[in-house]
Formats: sequence, C-alpha cells, structure tokens
Amino acid sequence: MWQVPREGRQRAFAILPCGNEMLARIDRCLSAHRMPLDPEQAVGLLRSGLQLAQNAGVTTLPTPETQIEILSEAEVPLLDMRAESPFVEITDGLSDAAMKHQGEIDLDAYFFLSEPLYRLRSSYHPAYWVRSPLCSDPGAADLTETSYLLEQFGWSAGWTGERLFVFDRREEFGLS
Repeated sequence: MWQVPREGRQRAFAILPCGNEMLARIDRCLSAHRMPLDPEQAVGLLRSGLQLAQNAGVTTLPTPETQIEILSEAEVPLLDMRAESPFVEITDGLSDAAMKHQGEIDLDAYFFLSEPLYRLRSSYHPAYWVRSPLCSDPGAADLTETSYLLEQFGWSAGWTGERLFVFDRREEFGLS
C-alpha cells in the first residue's frame, strides 16, 4: 500500500476523517531523511516531549527534570530492561480520545488503520503519530511526535517506573 503513487493514497484517505492531515504525516514519514541523533540530542528530544506533555496537563509521565540515562546494547540488551515507553499512558488512551473527538467514525478509522500503519515502518510509534489527528483538535499539542521522532533518528525511550532512559538503536536501524 505504501508503494502506490501518492494519488492512490490520497484517494484512499479522502474518505477518512482527518484524511488530509494523516496523509500529510504519511508523506512526511515516507519522504523523511533518517539521520542519527547524538545521545545529547536524544535526551533533549525526550525531555522536550515530557515538558510538552506536562504543559498539556498530563501528570502520569516522568517529569522533564527526571534524570535520563543513555543506554546501548553494549551495556544491557533492550529486552532485559523490562521497560515501557514513558508515553505509554498517552498511547494507551488514544482510542478513547478518538471516540471523544468525533465519535465512532474516528474510533473506527483509528482501529482500521492500526495494522496498515504499523507496516509503514514496522513500528507502532509512526502509527500512533499518523493517527493522532483522529484523537485531538487541530493545533493541540501532539504528544505522540516525540516517540516517533526518537525512533526516526535511531533511539527508543524507556521507563521502568524508576529509571528513565534513551536506548541507542542507531546501528539496528542502519543509522550509524
């Protein structure tokens, strides 16, 4: 689906609520030049995303002042960290937000697009980010963008409930 010309994607998304907004994000994702962030930039991006969430009134995330560790596979395998994204509370609430936004039509579109958008980058972070217009009003803070950008530039954020970290995945993503 993602290899079809833009006109085909445009026709497919024209029938969906927030179709133009989502299509613009898909185009941005497909045309993005993936380049690595250095560790300090990844920490800064995570910190700014946490600040954005705090400014939006989200109180269930780590605070932007929390110490952020920089980890890599050389120190500890990612799977051994037993951590979730620090933004999991946000992504877990997206379907409810879609329902509140414009009702069942947004909720249906949200779930309908879940797996096709996962296949865009074999990850849910871009899928959450592309679908976020279904979950909020135009101009609202986009609390899904930080996770998307971190992954785009070779990093993952993690939160164990006690430790907050960015995990270096640049080599895994072919960005080193």
